[in-house]
Amino acid sequence: MEKQWNALISCISPIYCENNFHVEYYQTDDDDTARSDVNQDLSLGKPQCNGTITVYTKPKFKGDHFTTSESLHQVWHSSLTI
Repeated sequence: MEKQWNALISCISPIYCENNFHVEYYQTDDDDTARSDVNQDLSLGKPQCNGTITVYTKPKFKGDHFTTSESLHQVWHSSLTI
């Protein structure tokens, strides 16, 4: 878990960074095909994204923003502290 966290905050591949957003896109693998064959429920198979999402750091569409039409695994903004 610590290794994944360090990769996220350090923008180590497969993490992509833009406008202080650290993003990990959903990655498909061979197991996704097998899972969709076994379970017909789309919510448990491959992501079925067909739109875009924009996230902002402040209310009323202000601050840094990130827009994508790709499936995401996780998103983090560098202004957040833990």
